[in-house]
Formats: sequence, structure tokens, C-alpha cells
Amino acid sequence: MKISYNWLKKYLDTFPEPEELAELLTFHAFEIEGIENKPARVGGEVGDTVIDVDVLPNRAHDALSHRGIARELATLLDVTLKEDPFGREAKGFPESNTITASVSARDLTRRYQTLVIKGVEVGESPEWLKRKLEILGQRSINNIVDATNYVMLDIGQPLHAFDLKEVGDEILVRRAEKDEKIVLLDGEERILTEDTLVIANRERALGIAGIKGGEYSSVTEKTVDIVLEAANFDPVATRKTSQALKLRTEASSRFENDPSPELTAYALREAAELIKEIAGGEVEGQTDFYPHPEENPEVGVVVSKANDALGTTLSKEEIIALLNRLGFSHREDEGVIFVRAPFERRDVVIEEDLVEEAGRVYGYRKIEGRTLPKIEQKPEVNKRFYYTEKIRKSLIEKGFSEVLTPTFRAENGDVEILNPLASDKKYLRKNLQEGLEGAVELNKKNLPLLGLPAVKIFEIGTVFEKLASPSISTDKACMSQGGEGEHMNLALASSNKREIGPVLKELEGELGVSLGEISGAHFEINLEKLIKNLPEPKLYDISYKNDEVEKEKKYEPITPFPFALRDIAFWVPRDTDEDEIYKLLKENGGALLVRSTLFDRFEKEGRVSYAFHLVFQSKERTLTDDEVNQGMGIIEAALSRRGFEVR
Repeated sequence: MKISYNWLKKYLDTFPEPEELAELLTFHAFEIEGIENKPARVGGEVGDTVIDVDVLPNRAHDALSHRGIARELATLLDVTLKEDPFGREAKGFPESNTITASVSARDLTRRYQTLVIKGVEVGESPEWLKRKLEILGQRSINNIVDATNYVMLDIGQPLHAFDLKEVGDEILVRRAEKDEKIVLLDGEERILTEDTLVIANRERALGIAGIKGGEYSSVTEKTVDIVLEAANFDPVATRKTSQALKLRTEASSRFENDPSPELTAYALREAAELIKEIAGGEVEGQTDFYPHPEENPEVGVVVSKANDALGTTLSKEEIIALLNRLGFSHREDEGVIFVRAPFERRDVVIEEDLVEEAGRVYGYRKIEGRTLPKIEQKPEVNKRFYYTEKIRKSLIEKGFSEVLTPTFRAENGDVEILNPLASDKKYLRKNLQEGLEGAVELNKKNLPLLGLPAVKIFEIGTVFEKLASPSISTDKACMSQGGEGEHMNLALASSNKREIGPVLKELEGELGVSLGEISGAHFEINLEKLIKNLPEPKLYDISYKNDEVEKEKKYEPITPFPFALRDIAFWVPRDTDEDEIYKLLKENGGALLVRSTLFDRFEKEGRVSYAFHLVFQSKERTLTDDEVNQGMGIIEAALSRRGFEVR
């Protein structure tokens, strides 16, 4: 969430600089995505700093607001908020005689409040309010809509304002009818399903609950009387509707993170006071549907357990003081500290939550590191891991590369996915061979670029086959381990079919078992069945060659542009150093020559013939024939100057 530095000053007297504030939050609460300085406007408000705070879902119910971040800072700085909207009780307003609220979708509506304000003057917002919103990327609409957005950004409760004349005397919270249509505030028409929760009057839907209002009842300059809505909808239903409609808003992002129903009353009070200040009007009355008032649970924590988990030696008094800084109330009973979080903190429900809160407020950087105790017991050797690693090492040393191919298939699968990611990912693979064949064909085209004589790859991965027993359904196949159903396979593939047989024969000798019939350029076996028949390993005796481990690797991004292949052959004297030839090609090939691979060498009449594949490629563009031919000309000229005869 983007937070205005100047806005936070509304809540705190003691205030660090933006960089210090960001560091404080990073090490105790939330990561900071960025800090942006906003310059002052001529004749307007002073400059500001916008801090992008990464509020994770576990705290989104209370911290997607300026008050939430300010409360966090007050805790970490050990100061008191100078102004707290939640410090004053939200007593509510008299019952409205103008409008009633009828909630039929009670399972999706935890609280629904409305407030009628009559005699407002809709117009342009004052400059300070427009500036507050614009600095955070919000567009100013009018003073009523801007007031609702301001309150949402301030304390975290979404609000919506309706034109009372268009609503009528009854507002309904119901499920949409099948194929019901609504034109939203952005002017787009949406077709709704029966799973969509809507706010409506007797004639039509006025808005999609928790997501976006409709155009029909929007507040305009002609509006005189308004209905403010502050509600709390089921978070799961809100998220599903938002995803189904591909409509994500500031309101939906808050509702789907389970804010407290208690928040609605505070939001209505704050909005009513602001609207009266900037648009006039008088409160007529409210409606309040709140069938099951909620209270946060009382959670107990034991001091010794907290210290064991944190690695600290905090006293009972110190832990209580840390939790009090968070605004938590507490009592003690037989050595247990029982704590209740304020209504907006819905994430504190088990003892470990309290331990974490105490730890982060105390500061993890204050906790001294400890050496882990030495483990005397030797770990058991995991048979499956041991043999998969042994096979992997053997194949790599024989020139094979390990690959990971997609688990999903468009067809030819025994196990169909209920909710596929895409139309070409409907099935789970029943073998590894198809994926390896595709990888071989793809990489054969790049052999000159790779500088390899053949593509040699293997994969160790899970496959999903239908169980043989007709009494077990296909969807349970994934529960089987080993044998049929879900199990692990080993597969090899090569663009040279003569590569597979010798390698597998060597592997048979290393493992001491037969791998079965070996033929062709592909091989696949049920690895779990194979491992089951192998002896139990005594210890992990697998080690890689040091030169392979310590060899310096340099990563270079793959260019999307195609390479050009040219061959060159030339005669050199028999005593010519081969390294000199490679050096000459590299120096004269320039940056576009990315690989030179020797593919033929023979001696005749006191001379040696060398033949090279030369690969040219650019990281910025597709090369033309003229550019490649020019490069070849430079290389041929250099060879001739050296006295070599180009064939």
C-alpha cells in the first residue's frame, strides 16, 4: 500500500525521517517496496514522500490504512498516537425513518450499515483533500466520493455513497438473479451470476457488494440527499466474485482480507464528520444489520515458552510491556498471561502469534545467535534419495544433462485435472518419454551453438498412471506410491541412438542390477520399483569431482536472435600448436563469433587438416548474410596471412 509521509504526521508527534521510518518497518513489520519524493506545487501544499509498504495478507485486515501503519510505528517507537479514530467509542446514530435495509444473503453479510445524510452540497473537493488523494494516485471525483475514499485510505474501511433519490426507501442486500445486468461506475456493463452479491433497490442492482458501485445511483452535482454504506462481506465470496469478473478494486482488496465488522461504525462516524465539514448536510439516521457481533479471542502465553521460541531471557514484566505497546489488554492467571488484541487485529488467535508479536517488537536484531548443539546420532540413509543421487551423478559424468519437462499434457494422460490451468494442460503426464522427445527435437537445432555432437538428456520425475484395480477411481491414482499410480520414473533420450545402450550397461554394472531391455534412442523405467530391489545403503558415499564443483561458472543470458552457422577447413603445418589456431579464430572472429568447434582433423603428406563449425550470433539483432560473410572473410584473410591454406 502507498502511504503518504505527511498524512502519517496526523497521528504522531515523534516522527523519523522517511528512510529511518522505512528501516524501522522493514526490520519489525513490513518490507518497503520503494520511496518516492513528491515535489511541492507552486502556491499549493508542501512536498511529500510516498512510501510503498508491502503489507502481507496476515496483516492486511488492519494495516492497509494510514492509521494501521501509524499504529505500528507508535508501537515500535513506544509512543502514543496523538489522534486515534478508534480511541473514541463509535456510539452510532439514531435509527433512520427514511430508509430500511433488508439483508437476504445473510451468509455472505456479516454487517451492513447505512447512514442517511440530507441537504449536502455536492461539488469540488477542497484543495487539501484533492492533494491527499492525488499524491497516492487517486483521482478526485467530487467532495462526497472523495470523502469516502479518504476514510478508506485513512482507517481501512471501504465506503460507498448512493444518491438517496435513486435508492428509494429500501435498500436490499441479495444475490443477483441469473444473467442480471448492471452498468458500473466505469460505464461498463457486467452480466452477473447467482453467486454474485449485489446491493439493490426494489427495481434493480445498484452495485456489486464489496467491489464497485453502479452508475444508476451514483452521486452527482444534482444529488441532495445521500446514503452512505459501510459493510463487512464474506471475504472468500468477495474474492471469488472479484476474480470471476476480473474486477479488482481498492475496496475488494480490503474486503477479501477479512477486516473486522466493528470497523464499519467508526468509518461512518469519520465520513459523516468529514462530509459535514466539506459538503454540509445533516445526519438523518442509520440502519445497522449486525446479527452476530464479534470479539477477538483471549489468548494465553507462557513466559518460558516465549523465551524458548525466541532465544531470549525476557522477564514476565518485559513481555507484558511489549504486548501493551501493541494496545493489547492482559490479565494473569497461574503463571499464564492472557491477552486480548484490539478489534482491528484479527490475526492474534494462538499463543505463537503472541510470541511472534513480542519478538518483532523487541527486535530480532537484539537476539544473540547461538551455536546449534552437536548431533551425535548419525542420520539414517534415505534409500530413495541415495540411489537417485547416485544415478544422477553417474549420468552427468557420462555427458548427460538433467532436464525438467512439464508435468501437464494436452492429451494422452490417465489422470485428468478438474480445473486445468489452460486448455493444453488438461492431463498429468503418464510418462517422461514424450517430454524428453520434445526436448531432444528442440535442442537438436541448437547443437552447433552448444558445441555438442549430440543431445544427451535424462529426467527423474513423477508420472501419473491409472491404477490397474477397477475398484479404485482415477482421481485416487495420485495417492499411490510406487508401482502403478503416482510414482517416480527415470528416462533417458539422445539424438544419437547409439549413446543410450553403452551408458545404461555401465549403469547396470554400477548398480548391480539389470535394467531390462535396452534399445533405440529412448529409455524409461519405473525408478521406485528399481530402487526397491537394490540393497540398503549404509552411508552417503556419493561425492562429485572437485574440478567440477570448483570450476568457475559465468552466466550469460540467452539471446532470442538466431545464430548463423558456417564451416571452414584449412591446412596447417604438422608442428602447428592447436591452441594457436583457436586463438587466431577467436581474435579475428570478433564479438559475433560465439563458438568455434573442431569437427574433423586428419594428417596427410606432412600437413594437418582442421575443419571447424563457426557459429555467429548477436545479442541485439538478427545477423544478415553480408555481416556473416564479412566475418568469414576476415578469418580467412587472417589464416592466409599466417601461411595456412584455406580449402
